[in-house]
Amino acid sequence: MLTYEQILELIDKLVETPLTEISLSQGEFSVSLKKGSLQSAEANINTSLTGVNYTLQDIPQMQSQGVQSATAPEPQSNLTEILSPMVGTFYSAPSPDSAVFAEVGQQIKTGDVLCIIEAMKMMNEFPSEMNGIVAEVCVQNAQTIEYGQVLFRIKTN
Repeated sequence: MLTYEQILELIDKLVETPLTEISLSQGEFSVSLKKGSLQSAEANINTSLTGVNYTLQDIPQMQSQGVQSATAPEPQSNLTEILSPMVGTFYSAPSPDSAVFAEVGQQIKTGDVLCIIEAMKMMNEFPSEMNGIVAEVCVQNAQTIEYGQVLFRIKTN
């Protein structure tokens, strides 16, 4: 199993080179590092042993080396941000061939399902806690999400 320091060395190599992905496996442990485009400036570290996902914000050493994460724009005052209650995978529809739960411009009511978040092989429906209109869907279908990440922005009256 790799040490924390060895993983940081791999991250350094990924940042310093034109490579976009590094994968390494040792027994049951594997690590896959992926570098996004310069616009997103975010790399995900996925470990299949723990199933935990980290972003650059979680690794202060990388930020001190000049790698910055993209900053979200300031929300408008009449928009309420809906945050992820857990780490998992975001699904915008109950199945690939079904209509999405919530899309931009759609009127929603308290209790309406906004998305499904898969965590530890369990599908969790995520209901709205307010009435309003979906102003922005901030994540893409099947995207890995973090606790506290903005999922939706809802225009309230």
